[in-house]
Amino acid sequence: MRSWGEQFFKTAHGFDLIVEDGRELFYITDLARGLFKTTLDGKIIWHVEKPPFYDGKKIKYTPSNVAVAPQR
Repeated sequence: MRSWGEQFFKTAHGFDLIVEDGRELFYITDLARGLFKTTLDGKIIWHVEKPPFYDGKKIKYTPSNVAVAPQR
């Protein structure tokens, strides 16, 4: 038995399980720290704290979910 994801406790909001290139991956929306893409064992593949759109603007960024388009 194992676990991971303590860093998402209390601020994780959305979890999506997606299959990409034959691999199952989690997309995690963290209200405090942005978007994450991880393997099922917790390895972070990428992290977006906030999109460049928000740079220099006084708009609060609080992601609540993510949508993943199919690859073509």
